[in-house]
Amino acid sequence: MAAGVVQATSSSLSDSFIYASVDYAGSKYIYRWEIGVSTSWTKIYSTAITTNWDCYGISLYEGVLYALFADGDDSIVYRTLAPQISPTVYWSTMTLEDYDLNTTPQALKVSTSDGVYKLWAINTQTTDSLYSYSDPLAVTAPVLTGPKNDAMIPINQIHGYASDVMCNWQKPATNVTGYNLWIALDADFNEIVQRVNVAESGSDVSQMVGPGASTALSFLPDTTYFWKVRVGEDSVGDYGPIKSQFSEARRFTIGSADVQPPVEIVIPPTPEITVTVPPPTEVVIPAPPAAPVAPAPIVPAYIWAVIIIGALLVIAVIVLIVRTRRIA
Repeated sequence: MAAGVVQATSSSLSDSFIYASVDYAGSKYIYRWEIGVSTSWTKIYSTAITTNWDCYGISLYEGVLYALFADGDDSIVYRTLAPQISPTVYWSTMTLEDYDLNTTPQALKVSTSDGVYKLWAINTQTTDSLYSYSDPLAVTAPVLTGPKNDAMIPINQIHGYASDVMCNWQKPATNVTGYNLWIALDADFNEIVQRVNVAESGSDVSQMVGPGASTALSFLPDTTYFWKVRVGEDSVGDYGPIKSQFSEARRFTIGSADVQPPVEIVIPPTPEITVTVPPPTEVVIPAPPAAPVAPAPIVPAYIWAVIIIGALLVIAVIVLIVRTRRIA
């Protein structure tokens, strides 16, 4: 390990751990040494911290490890809730822009008040002013409210799929807006089958898991699943996301897949119906009666008289003509 700004802390002086941040080959890392066990330093923050950042304080408080870095203008605090676990995965990063917390030696101190961890450091950009930062999630976790532990989740006996499970919990602190829900096949969460990021700002949070959920998970029959929740992508304070402790772990068991065959409905045959139709009866329709003949119109007598007189006049004229021709 190279020279440079070095910070170290330990949990005890025997059968325990020493944590240090040093400059190695131009990059900064955070290391751990287990007393009586280790033969070399182990990186617990394996991503290289850029060369212009130096560690000015490292503090272990009640199992929570903080490391303070500064570059002359801004500062970053790296925090893990489980520094003793390998690999260390519970890191959070708090960016403190415009705060140059680079007082040495050991610029970072941690205290607790009413269950809230508080970090203390001196900002050299404002004439060595003392600053503090509250970490409400260092010892706080979401409280699970449902389903109850050892819940039995039935399988639909027709299509063979398990019902969805609605996981419920309560917000552990104000300004929390995101969570990580883990589901595994074992109580130690070594066999994780699904991780779900949940965005929710309400005090009561719900997330459905299972075959019908947005992040579908096909439950296996006769199988027990374990689940737990922590604050994940959240907005606690003014300096960016930090993670909380995990909640208690609960479990639920999927029922047996004794799928019943579909019920067969037998419909008896319809009896044959014989219909006898008698032959048609001849119907004689009588002819309609003949229409009565209208009587001939009666000619009045005076008309006949006129006709006769006319005829006589015609005859007289003819006779007169004939006589006149003979005389001539």
